Amino acid sequence: MKKRINKSKLGIIDLLSIVTHIIISIFILVVYDFDLVPVDTIKNWTNFYFFMLPLFLMGLQFRNLRNMRYYVIWVFIGVIQLTVYFYINDNPDFIFPNETGLSGLKALLPVLIMFQILRQISIKFFHREMIISMRYGRMTWYEEEDKRNMTWIEVLFTFILVGTTILFNVI
Repeated sequence: MKKRINKSKLGIIDLLSIVTHIIISIFILVVYDFDLVPVDTIKNWTNFYFFMLPLFLMGLQFRNLRNMRYYVIWVFIGVIQLTVYFYINDNPDFIFPNETGLSGLKALLPVLIMFQILRQISIKFFHREMIISMRYGRMTWYEEEDKRNMTWIEVLFTFILVGTTILFNVI
């Protein structure tokens, strides 16, 4: 039996989340370029936003990331973010005592890659799609759409994804 890759069209939520991310990123850039708020505030915004983005995608959009078109768009965004990080990470305006406020830019791509690896492991070895324990901003063991509880391996996969996010924000 051949596995079919989900290449369906993007839904309104998919497009809305992509456009929202692009608008927020441009907003941060414009606010910084035109010096509209203190640099420390922008540094905190970027640090928080780009740290939370992979967690948002994994927790609230993991079902949507099963759509290969949606996933590839986010991988492309992750590549852009990583490129931007290496280009501007030495900017003194974004330096904290032990890190940079831009460190979150480098986390999205590794988290997306790890998500796809763990998802494929779940499909190949457990014969079902992976579910994540964070749903709609809360932790839950039950997945309404699949009508099943999480397995211990899915809990482990969730911790791996959160750990990947944290790791790539601190290194």
